[in-house]
Amino acid sequence: MSIPLIEKQRLINTQYVADQKMLRKEFCKLTRIKVEKHCINGSDLAEWIIKNQSPDQLRELVAMIHLINKRKAPLRPFSETIATGLLCCK
Repeated sequence: MSIPLIEKQRLINTQYVADQKMLRKEFCKLTRIKVEKHCINGSDLAEWIIKNQSPDQLRELVAMIHLINKRKAPLRPFSETIATGLLCCK
């Protein structure tokens, strides 16, 4: 038995909203992120990521953040890498 298309779309949208909330929550903890000569705060970076990434890419980032948290590793190096990639592709 397959799930109707409308139900699949609602599940995808719900997951996308949950990913956005999780990303905002995690990146709000970061006060300043320095990348070369630029400086950005965590909430601005989260909004920038949400604006520029597709739902699938956002899902991958959230999965990576879950792994970082599971290992009790700092999120800052990961966020700096993302910010560098976004600045280079700008």
